[in-house]
Amino acid sequence: MTHAESSAGSEDKADACIRRIINCPVASTLRTRRRRLTDILFVPRLPSGSRKLRSGRQTVETFLATSGPGLCVIGPNVDADVAAWFPEDRSNGLLDFSGLGLGAPSQDPRRRSLNETWYTTAKAGAELALDVMQTAAPPPWNALIRTHRNALMLRLKPELALRLRRLEIADDAARTRDARVVHLIEGDDPLDDLEAHFHASGIAVTHDLGPTDRRGAARFVARRDSPADVRAEDAWAAFAAVVEEWKPGRLDVGDKAVIVGDLRRKIEFRHSQTVRALLAAAAAHGSVLIQPFTRRTSNVVRATGVAASLGSTTILVRQPQSSRPRTPLAGIRTLLLRQIDQALESEFTTGQRAAILEGCGAFVASSLAPSLALTSELSRQFARRPPRFVASAPLGSPFGGLIVSAARAAEVPTVELQTLMIGTSDRDPVPVAERVGVLDDSQRNIFQTRFGVAPEQFILAGHVDIGQLHGRAVRAASPRSVIFASQPLDDVSTAALEMTVAACSVLGDITLSVSPHPDETASDISKSRAILERWPHVASKILPAGGTHSALMDHAVLCTVVSNVAMRAAQHGMPVLIINPGIDVPVDFARLGIALTARSTEDAQRILSDFFSQGPRLQRLKATREAYFQQNPQLLDHGAADRVIAAMAPEDPYWRGKALGQFARSETLWMGVSA
Repeated sequence: MTHAESSAGSEDKADACIRRIINCPVASTLRTRRRRLTDILFVPRLPSGSRKLRSGRQTVETFLATSGPGLCVIGPNVDADVAAWFPEDRSNGLLDFSGLGLGAPSQDPRRRSLNETWYTTAKAGAELALDVMQTAAPPPWNALIRTHRNALMLRLKPELALRLRRLEIADDAARTRDARVVHLIEGDDPLDDLEAHFHASGIAVTHDLGPTDRRGAARFVARRDSPADVRAEDAWAAFAAVVEEWKPGRLDVGDKAVIVGDLRRKIEFRHSQTVRALLAAAAAHGSVLIQPFTRRTSNVVRATGVAASLGSTTILVRQPQSSRPRTPLAGIRTLLLRQIDQALESEFTTGQRAAILEGCGAFVASSLAPSLALTSELSRQFARRPPRFVASAPLGSPFGGLIVSAARAAEVPTVELQTLMIGTSDRDPVPVAERVGVLDDSQRNIFQTRFGVAPEQFILAGHVDIGQLHGRAVRAASPRSVIFASQPLDDVSTAALEMTVAACSVLGDITLSVSPHPDETASDISKSRAILERWPHVASKILPAGGTHSALMDHAVLCTVVSNVAMRAAQHGMPVLIINPGIDVPVDFARLGIALTARSTEDAQRILSDFFSQGPRLQRLKATREAYFQQNPQLLDHGAADRVIAAMAPEDPYWRGKALGQFARSETLWMGVSA
């Protein structure tokens, strides 16, 4: 038999297998057997023929040829052009998760809020999972999990939230289409959580490997774990062996200030500028940049060069992520997942449990061991040769949180700096550092109320970046121009842009620029372009993605749904209009007094007209904005970085009082022992 004939035979077997699954009766699904989710997650995969690598077109054609309603899901890291192979009349049966976005238009009232509800579920699931891990782990791992719990949450919670959001969208799509079969086109990130959920819901599942630019990257699928009982002693012994391989190299920081941050090109503008400003301010006393290791040599060279130009050195530390997930970590993963599954059973739905379990599995396999190795070793190194302090930007960085947690365990002064405003969403991270540099008094109150940060732990820093207010007094090039700062918010951002364009059309003689968010996909930008094309009488253009800050001062008015660029525009003296198409927003800039809100096209038209004519609304906005900045003067000066450096000095009242308190406690304990 020739190779071609062998391949054809394998394809026929795979197609036959797919047909059998599509026609399987609902009565035979795992839901009717009332098994636990671990039974679903740990059953063997389909025969190997069904996983045979096909061309993207064959994969799509197989799905399109199936009878009855179905849903096709393109997973992360699959080449996005697969979506283009779907004919227009079948495109509503496609979910494309290949890019960064999770776009899916919906009128579901649960999604009319930007306080992402799936993060609330993710937070609860992460807390329960860490409870199980800490209880199940023997010494010293249980103590390490307890000590670095908040830092581990920074890694685990977003992992779960992404899967929960993806599952929510896929589940809604399957229900809407009354799908009998879901076809998964997977890349390097398996869709095991979706498969488990649909199996438990009585929906047949087929899957193929799609074309991906990252072929050969490490994969770890839950069902490839051995279903046999795993001895806890053996699993934790293997875990310890893996941890030994992950100890970082020696960090020669001496008594210098340590700044933890990422200076890659694509990182959020304010984050990288904050890191630059801190390095420049700390360079006079000696400073070190700890940069997360990236395989992209250009990023490493760039970060090293920036640090050197500012008088600092760079230390590269590997990101805590295992590159060999199919290692002895499989045993500890199996052990913990079963215990986590039992803990989740009474508190979460089947779909939520599937997503949480798969996210926890990925966390155990890729992050738990290297994260604990990194923090424990750095704690020892920091205790042996303590730096002056450790500062991390931005607050909530998973990489920075681990290093800050390690420094804090060694009693090194630590601070995290806020670059983006937070509100009421469970997406917001819990601070890990001892001190928190916040933007304004409203943010201080939120951190104090939500996270229990004591008043003396705050530094009213403002925006810690370089040249933040250059050109503040310069007028926009065009007096009747609007910049719309878009957001990756699915139908919410679409509705807001529609309102903005409609308002500009009524006013006439308005130039509108749409600035896409860095996280928006090509599909999101295409939707924005289609909206602009429906209003040919409005002079409009789409700016390069992520260029909002640089383009801000070329316009007279900023419109957005909810974006931190609203604060930057207010600092420059620009009027800000929040376009709110009937949603709950996590940060209310209008309540702070630096913006007005439009809830309809008519509102937007009236307010924009008032802005351009210097009317009474604009005058009231100027007054409330001035009052806000009088109460928060730190937002209008260039001294934020120096304030942070001074607040972290040993002679600062906070640290002096803390040192005296520690001395008193130690002396009291010593006297008690002597007696």
